[in-house]
Amino acid sequence: MKINRKLTVITVCVFVLGLLLMMPVIAEPMHGGKAAHHGGSAVEAKKGHKSKKSKGHLFSAHWAKTLDDQQKLDIDKMHLELVKQQSGYKAELKSREAELNLLIIEDKTNLKNVKAKISQIVALKERIMLARFVHIAEMRARLNDQQRISYDMGVMKRNPKKH
Repeated sequence: MKINRKLTVITVCVFVLGLLLMMPVIAEPMHGGKAAHHGGSAVEAKKGHKSKKSKGHLFSAHWAKTLDDQQKLDIDKMHLELVKQQSGYKAELKSREAELNLLIIEDKTNLKNVKAKISQIVALKERIMLARFVHIAEMRARLNDQQRISYDMGVMKRNPKKH
């Protein structure tokens, strides 16, 4: 009788401990707490775009929160075009990288073919990067002076390797 009671108490304790350990995971919002594009309710919850990592915007509002309807439409169209263009480039890049791997593992590796494939990969990466920076320049052209300050702060904080 005592063994069953001890087993029950231990089982309940383990269950409660498991729930307590999972609470922080359950309480976190999905998708890292990011909001809908161009300012949703979760963006407002971030209070001025500040985080522990960076100081955020000191006084001005986040650029996406101040867009008018026409700017939102124009920027969404630009983002769609960029995504369509990038997805084609990125699919081709994966294909070329797979081809390079096949060239490298051949019994008699032809370095001329490997160099040519690497040149194709570098050219694709250049197109991807150029498209991204052309997009940034077009974005800046659509923003007013105040919005551009906020946007530029975000551009300057980005990891250059992720452009």
